[in-house]
Amino acid sequence: MSKEILIDKLKSIWQKSKLLASDIIETPPVCFSYESETYKSIIGTLGNFTLITGRAKSRKTFFISVLGAIALNNGTHLGIKASFPDSQKKVLYFDTEQSKYHAKKVLTRILKINKINETEHPENLEFVLLRPFSPQTRLDVMDYIIN
Repeated sequence: MSKEILIDKLKSIWQKSKLLASDIIETPPVCFSYESETYKSIIGTLGNFTLITGRAKSRKTFFISVLGAIALNNGTHLGIKASFPDSQKKVLYFDTEQSKYHAKKVLTRILKINKINETEHPENLEFVLLRPFSPQTRLDVMDYIIN
């Protein structure tokens, strides 16, 4: 591709990608929200990826397991509410860090929050352990499952 063609392509993308103060943007469908008596906040919307970061032992896994649990049945737990369309209630939980023992504890927590027998696996939950694999293999497996 010549330099001129590349510049024209980049200019075109730039012009199409501008967001103006006068643009009217509708709120996308909310899939996770937090509500209390005095506060309401959107945690996540459909079509977006969310990254949870924090220090070691800051309860990131607990928070994510709560999100996974309430996503299974559009439930509410600890003030966090899930609202997914019926066609999008499959939960893919990829764990790349924990041992099988600790991952099983997370899975058990998800089941307990939903009052599901600890030996019955929900058909709309894929819980995948990828810790033993290289980062590239993990990405390849996640891409394969998602697509």
